[in-house]
Amino acid sequence: MCLPFPSYFKMKKSAILFLVLSLIVGSYGYWGLFSQSGMEKYDEMDGFIPFFILIGGCILFLVFLILCIILLFKRKK
Repeated sequence: MCLPFPSYFKMKKSAILFLVLSLIVGSYGYWGLFSQSGMEKYDEMDGFIPFFILIGGCILFLVFLILCIILLFKRKK
Protein backbone atom coordinates (compact mmCIF):
# COMPACT_ATOMS: atom_id res chain seq x y z
CA MET A 1 0.00 0.00 0.00
CA CYS A 2 1.47 3.33 -1.04
CA LEU A 3 0.80 6.22 1.30
CA PRO A 4 0.12 9.59 -0.32
CA PHE A 5 3.17 11.40 1.07
CA PRO A 6 4.62 14.39 -0.77
CA SER A 7 7.94 13.95 -2.42
CA TYR A 8 11.06 13.52 -0.31
CA PHE A 9 12.62 16.86 -1.26
CA LYS A 10 9.46 18.86 -0.56
CA MET A 11 9.25 17.28 2.88
CA LYS A 12 12.92 18.01 3.53
CA LYS A 13 12.46 21.66 2.58
CA SER A 14 9.35 21.84 4.75
CA ALA A 15 11.21 20.36 7.71
CA ILE A 16 14.00 22.93 7.36
CA LEU A 17 11.42 25.71 7.08
CA PHE A 18 9.67 24.54 10.26
CA LEU A 19 13.00 24.38 12.08
CA VAL A 20 13.96 27.92 11.06
CA LEU A 21 10.51 29.29 11.92
CA SER A 22 10.48 27.55 15.30
CA LEU A 23 13.89 29.00 16.16
CA ILE A 24 12.86 32.53 15.16
CA VAL A 25 9.48 32.41 16.89
CA GLY A 26 10.85 30.61 19.94
CA SER A 27 13.70 33.06 20.42
CA TYR A 28 11.30 36.00 20.20
CA GLY A 29 9.03 34.40 22.80
CA TYR A 30 11.99 33.64 25.02
CA TRP A 31 13.18 37.24 24.71
CA GLY A 32 9.73 38.55 25.61
CA LEU A 33 9.41 36.35 28.69
CA PHE A 34 12.86 36.13 30.18
CA SER A 35 14.89 39.22 29.26
CA GLN A 36 14.71 42.51 31.13
CA SER A 37 13.92 44.55 28.01
CA GLY A 38 11.25 42.03 26.98
CA MET A 39 9.63 42.20 30.40
CA GLU A 40 9.58 45.98 30.18
CA LYS A 41 7.98 45.90 26.74
CA TYR A 42 5.41 43.23 27.64
CA ASP A 43 4.29 43.95 31.18
CA GLU A 44 1.28 42.60 33.07
CA MET A 45 -1.37 41.12 30.73
CA ASP A 46 0.74 41.84 27.63
CA GLY A 47 3.03 39.08 28.88
CA PHE A 48 0.65 36.57 27.34
CA ILE A 49 1.82 37.59 23.86
CA PRO A 50 5.38 36.21 24.16
CA PHE A 51 4.06 33.27 26.20
CA PHE A 52 1.78 32.09 23.41
CA ILE A 53 4.42 32.90 20.80
CA LEU A 54 6.83 30.63 22.69
CA ILE A 55 4.19 27.87 22.76
CA GLY A 56 3.73 28.34 19.00
CA GLY A 57 7.49 27.94 18.53
CA CYS A 58 7.38 24.69 20.48
CA ILE A 59 4.52 23.43 18.31
CA LEU A 60 6.46 24.30 15.16
CA PHE A 61 9.45 22.39 16.55
CA LEU A 62 7.24 19.35 17.22
CA VAL A 63 6.03 19.47 13.61
CA PHE A 64 9.70 19.58 12.54
CA LEU A 65 10.43 16.47 14.63
CA ILE A 66 7.43 14.62 13.20
CA LEU A 67 8.56 15.44 9.65
CA CYS A 68 12.07 14.19 10.46
CA ILE A 69 10.68 10.92 11.79
CA ILE A 70 8.57 10.48 8.65
CA LEU A 71 11.62 11.21 6.49
CA LEU A 72 13.67 8.60 8.39
CA PHE A 73 11.01 5.96 7.85
CA LYS A 74 10.72 6.83 4.16
CA ARG A 75 14.50 6.57 3.76
CA LYS A 76 14.60 3.08 5.32
CA LYS A 77 12.16 1.69 2.76
